[in-house]
Amino acid sequence: MRATIAATLVMMLLGLPAGTAGDKKAEAERDELRAKLLKLEKAHKAELAKRDEQINDLKAALVKLAEEKVKAADANVAIQRLTAEAQRFKEEANLLLETLKKREARLVDLQERLAKQADEFRTGKSEAKKLLDRNVELLLLIKKLEQRKDVPAAAPAPDGKPNPPPGKVKGAIQRIHPSDTNVVHLSVGLNQGVKVDHTLEVYRSKPKAEYLGMIRIIESLPERSVGQRLASSMNLGPFMIGDQVVGKIELPK
Repeated sequence: MRATIAATLVMMLLGLPAGTAGDKKAEAERDELRAKLLKLEKAHKAELAKRDEQINDLKAALVKLAEEKVKAADANVAIQRLTAEAQRFKEEANLLLETLKKREARLVDLQERLAKQADEFRTGKSEAKKLLDRNVELLLLIKKLEQRKDVPAAAPAPDGKPNPPPGKVKGAIQRIHPSDTNVVHLSVGLNQGVKVDHTLEVYRSKPKAEYLGMIRIIESLPERSVGQRLASSMNLGPFMIGDQVVGKIELPK
């Protein structure tokens, strides 16, 4: 239809009536012109289609660009949110670090105070033990003096005279003779300077300080010995395993 209209227009421009046969030359010119017009129309259509395609591509690109812009905006918001959270976490971490430093300083101070108190306690405990030992020895000496004071002048037998070994000797009763409770086996002997006929004094510190009298060594070996209670101590309490023996009880200085 478009071709017919175009041909009609051409003939009108050439001054030929529509539908007139004309000569062959004019017909050929019309055919050539018609062909050019058809080719031009085809090229125009192709150009329009190409432009339409380009427009569609541009529209798609614009849509994609808009979507990417939205995504970029969302990403920017997310970045700002994450930045704010990171800053908050950093401030909280600094606060926690400062709190930790204060607690560490307090812990060091407490440890130093505890160590000082422990030293003071050990020193006090050592002093208290020394005082307790002196009190026990003093009580034993007092009880010993009281026991000897109670014995009449004519009562002591010849074996009542002290004969302690030289030097400081301290041991314990390890066994009591089954048939004679006044005979005891001791933890000290010749290697500690304890010999036959030496005398040792016996006392108990727990549960209360108690003086138990004097024994004479009747047998002595390198690391142990056997002692027998003197007649002057028979009126005192019975011996027990673990009772302490010493060369002599002296008043603490």
